[in-house]
Formats: sequence, structure tokens, C-alpha cells
Amino acid sequence: MKGDVYYGKGIRELKDSHPDLFDLVSNINETVWDGNVLDYKTQKLIAIGITASRADPRATKKQIRSAIEVLGITKEE
Repeated sequence: MKGDVYYGKGIRELKDSHPDLFDLVSNINETVWDGNVLDYKTQKLIAIGITASRADPRATKKQIRSAIEVLGITKEE
């Protein structure tokens, strides 16, 4: 996926306090978002669904905004 954007609480602090763990999380991110099995749009739509299911409107809005800006996902999709 384009860029490394983490919205989870504490991930930014890991970069300074536990760089080895931050690198591990970053590598997991690259593995998950590699686009080899599912295309990026499908992966992003799944991420939106997961975020929406957690009833976090702020995070859901960020996911949707990112999907539109980065991947051109439409309302119909």
C-alpha cells in the first residue's frame, strides 16, 4: 500500500522506544498489503469494512478518505 500510515494507538511510540518491534510491524504491513492475492482496492474495501464494524466513525472516515484519494475508490464500490 502506498505509504506507511498507522492509525493504531501507540504505533508511533514504538518507532522510538522499540524500533525492532516497529520494524516487525512494518514488515507485516508490507506482507499484508502486497497486492499479490487481492488487488489494493479490494484490500482497502475490506479495511473499511473492518473499521466500520468497530463503530469508530473517525477511523472509518480516514479509511474512506484514503481510499478515495489514493486508490480512486468510488461510492458505488
